[in-house]
Amino acid sequence: MLGAGRSAEDKVVEAWKPLRVELYGPLTGRPVQIALRGLEQAIEKGEVNFLLVTIESPGGRLEESLRLAQRLAELDRRNVRSVAFIGGDARADAALVALACDHLVMTPNALLGGPGAREFSRGELKDLRRVLPTLMAAKDRDWSLAAGLLDSELEVHHYEDAQQALTRYYSAEELSAQPEPGRWNRGEAVELAEGLTGQEARELGLATRVVSGLGEVRAIYGLPGSMPQVEPNWAETFIAAIATRRAG
Repeated sequence: MLGAGRSAEDKVVEAWKPLRVELYGPLTGRPVQIALRGLEQAIEKGEVNFLLVTIESPGGRLEESLRLAQRLAELDRRNVRSVAFIGGDARADAALVALACDHLVMTPNALLGGPGAREFSRGELKDLRRVLPTLMAAKDRDWSLAAGLLDSELEVHHYEDAQQALTRYYSAEELSAQPEPGRWNRGEAVELAEGLTGQEARELGLATRVVSGLGEVRAIYGLPGSMPQVEPNWAETFIAAIATRRAG
């Protein structure tokens, strides 16, 4: 992953057309639909080539988080650069959204994964494991660390390939899928059940950078202090108001 210096991957582009998506609170159908609608409209109009996703969420509905994560993973970084910023918590399935972006930037004590809004059934976690390899591969990430951030029972270990001086983090399932699993030497288990701080995520190669706050993110990528933000349209606002009245 990236070091302290600026690389070709996070170089400043003078013609950034940034769009900000804020995901605050539980990830359910409504915020995910708003985010997707706003993103698609901006892409269709040619109004975005840099997407900043700020996350403060306990997670919510796994299928909705996956829906958003899969769309983010599909984005071609040559056309739309995606950066997730976590200044607080992106727990449980909210971690999938963060890991589906090209870059993940966190503050030192921010939290990625771990217990969140709800516990997932073994069936849900089994279904997740079917799609996670493809989802993570789209952003050049191994999938075991992501799975372990949602599944406290999954064992993930540190592995080294002495011949090529490589370090990876695999579950038994992901290890067995490697071309030559026997060449990897197993090391210590990685503790993922309670989530990872920004510093821990950086050390494991999940976080691209650790920063002091959003202002530093803007400075690194050359973003303006104010940028367009996805907002609910009138129909989404109306539906939310009706739902709130009924709940009351």
